[in-house]
Amino acid sequence: MNYKISTLAFTLILGGSAWAQRVRHAQGPDGNGNCVLTARAKCNNQKFTSGERFDRAHLKGAQFKSTQFIGTEKDFIRMHSSDLRNAKFAGARFAYVDMTASDLGGADFATAQFDRVRLNNIRSRAANFAGAKIENTLVTQGQMKDSKFESVTARRVKFSKTDLFDVDFKNANLDWVEFVNSSLEQADFQEAIIQNTSFEKSDLDGADFSNAKFIAKTSFRDASLERVNFRGADLSQAELNSASIRLLEGHLCGTKMPGGQYRSGGAADCNIPDGEGPAEGLPNNSESERNWSIGPN
Repeated sequence: MNYKISTLAFTLILGGSAWAQRVRHAQGPDGNGNCVLTARAKCNNQKFTSGERFDRAHLKGAQFKSTQFIGTEKDFIRMHSSDLRNAKFAGARFAYVDMTASDLGGADFATAQFDRVRLNNIRSRAANFAGAKIENTLVTQGQMKDSKFESVTARRVKFSKTDLFDVDFKNANLDWVEFVNSSLEQADFQEAIIQNTSFEKSDLDGADFSNAKFIAKTSFRDASLERVNFRGADLSQAELNSASIRLLEGHLCGTKMPGGQYRSGGAADCNIPDGEGPAEGLPNNSESERNWSIGPN
């Protein structure tokens, strides 16, 4: 769809701070394509390029479905300290965009594409990234609890010191993703495909990796794994050295473990169907929970 877009910039004083509000007039087939960048604006199917600034913008509830935000390596599109709560970005594309310190709480990024995006110090509680494709993106000191990443494809993404409590990564495909010093308590990774990924020094207490596939080297070095559910997961290529692990009964049922020296009372009584067994190489006992000490072969 072709649009002829003109831009008018003026300054609007809101709450004692000034920000540049851009009014974009897009001529669509119906002749009704005006896009005024304010709260609840309707700016679907637009394109913003390098040089655009949305610093301290008030865009709560605005619609940017299938809109493109395309900056350059030398000139990122800036969205610093902006209010994007409950905004609709489904199917949008972001490249070379800096969203530092913005509030994305409840925003919808379903099936959006992110490439070389900075998400530092963001607040995005209960945001929806389901089905999104995220590449070459950095998240530091973010507040992203209760967000949804179901079926996301993430490659070369780093989450550093980020709160990901109760985040949903079900059926996600994670490749070269780093979770460093981050909180992933009660995160859901059921049936995720995880490769070349690091959870180093992160808190995964209560996380669910049931039926997840670790198809290339993944590190849990120095991570906290109390009451994590690995039922049916393949951990044969995972690095668990120095991890603090305390598992409830049944949480290793059908799990393939990496080679290692296990010093413990044993694995749980799985209570699973005939033909399936407990974690490979581990005997049964009746303890309700146990501590695993994992060392070299």
